[in-house]
Amino acid sequence: MLTEYLRKYRLRYNLTQKEMGRRLGTSQCYYSLIESGVRKPSFTLIKRLAEEVNQSEEFIRSLL
Repeated sequence: MLTEYLRKYRLRYNLTQKEMGRRLGTSQCYYSLIESGVRKPSFTLIKRLAEEVNQSEEFIRSLL
């Protein structure tokens, strides 16, 4: 579910994966792996994701 949520968020705001990676302080490649479901985000990245999408860390974790 996190993969769907991130993709929809990114497209809603017309952001590329590279821009999302930069906003989160990671590479486009790593962000792409998370959005595609190949990798799970670290605890640090969960916090950054929550801040970026204006949701709680618990909400982001619930989507994993």
